[in-house]
Amino acid sequence: MVAGGPREGPRSAPGDANPRPRLREGRDIGLPAREYGAEVVAADWWIAPEEAAAVFAGAGVGDRVTAVRAEAHALPFEEASFDAVVSVDAFEYFGTADGYLPYLVRFLRAGGRLGMATPATTREARRPGAIPPHIKAVVGWEAMAWHTAEWWRFQWEVTELVDVTSARPQPEAWRDWLL
Repeated sequence: MVAGGPREGPRSAPGDANPRPRLREGRDIGLPAREYGAEVVAADWWIAPEEAAAVFAGAGVGDRVTAVRAEAHALPFEEASFDAVVSVDAFEYFGTADGYLPYLVRFLRAGGRLGMATPATTREARRPGAIPPHIKAVVGWEAMAWHTAEWWRFQWEVTELVDVTSARPQPEAWRDWLL
């Protein structure tokens, strides 16, 4: 989990409410709408907006969640459009490049928040020289985009675009994958 907000001064980068929603009952995206009454934009490249909208409607948040088809590197939003950008189980697919955070933060309003939860490792795969077999068996080469909390903290702090308030592993988060 990495969370932070923009630093004062110049910003750059895109954002979306959740680039790849896990559509299990709409719970990830539905939470801010359901619990806090937030208006949510759910951006996804792989899931059709109509399919996502049906899930959100079924979760009782269809009136507060707008589904949009969007590729994470070409987001269709105006700068300073969002109070928060949240990504759950997706950032590893598009956010590891050095230039992505600068692109993403420009979509945040002044004082906005950025948070993501993504699969992580306890050590970088490059150090032992291979993806651990138990992880490789499940996700294969995609695990090369999984990093440690320390890697993410450095990746975001070094830009000086955000103040990282938390970068930590969630030890029991793997259980969520078993649902």
